[in-house]
Amino acid sequence: MKSFFEEYGFVMLAAVVVIALIAMTSNVGEAIEGNITSLITSFSTKISSSLNGV
Repeated sequence: MKSFFEEYGFVMLAAVVVIALIAMTSNVGEAIEGNITSLITSFSTKISSSLNGV
């Protein structure tokens, strides 16, 4: 009896690749990138201010 990933692994991998390609080529990808960038900037600012305050 085959395991789940042996049976459907290729289909799952293909779906992830297709979703990644759609996200990279659409406005959704830009929105996600903007949110990630703002989170990293916010985190960096908070770390910097806490280290300077010590």
